[in-house]
Amino acid sequence: MTQPDLLSRWSPMQRGLTAMILLLAALTMLGGCAKNRLPSKEAQFKNRVMIDKGLAYLARGNARMALRSLQDARKKDPNNLKILSALGQCYDLLGRHQQALKILKAALKVDPENGQIHHDLGVAYMRLDRLADAEEALTRALTDPHFQNAAAANVNRAILYRRQGKKREMARALEEALNVNPAHIPAYLQLAEFYGEFDRYDKQRHYLSQALPHADDPQERAALMERLANVFLKSGERSEALPLLKQIIKLAPQSEMAERARKKITLLE
Repeated sequence: MTQPDLLSRWSPMQRGLTAMILLLAALTMLGGCAKNRLPSKEAQFKNRVMIDKGLAYLARGNARMALRSLQDARKKDPNNLKILSALGQCYDLLGRHQQALKILKAALKVDPENGQIHHDLGVAYMRLDRLADAEEALTRALTDPHFQNAAAANVNRAILYRRQGKKREMARALEEALNVNPAHIPAYLQLAEFYGEFDRYDKQRHYLSQALPHADDPQERAALMERLANVFLKSGERSEALPLLKQIIKLAPQSEMAERARKKITLLE
């Protein structure tokens, strides 16, 4: 597992296989449409397909193609919150942070109380190093009772506080993230790293161990084990590190993590 890149990102786009099949079918149907002016319902249907096409591209990480589709869809429906939010993510992924900020402000005019938009706006401000504005936006996101991404917002607040040198506030925000979602692995990682700066190996072990049960993916679990094994090695507890290193090899035998684990086992045994 790598260190969380910078921020817990934007609202996730969940598109299953069935949605993709329907999207492809709809696109095939549209290919045969007449070029004459479409009736209102048909025009709305076509725009919905364009939105889904953009979201499908975005879900696959193709922000450039997603941007084209979503920009076309916005021409027909300029105040559609789904379009505006997705455009903000596209611009962010493309490194066009000023455009992301502009589009998210437009989204906020459509729904001023929307916690997810405030959160994403906070992310955009952080990208631009406007930390005071970011803190205000992230804090505002948490006041929305319908906001479902509070753990991520608190992790982002923690990253912001870390930049500002506010270590106590950082730790508190991470604890709040875990109170909201005890399975939020980025919060455990941030806390472990925070205490590692003070050589608090006991705290590092605690938070990494707490994260392990929540890691379902073998690669993610192996990465957590590697971090935990390294903490044991730093604190001189080699006997605790050895079983973890062996488990890494079982979980991800072909990975670089496994190769590092083999080398460490050779030195320990």
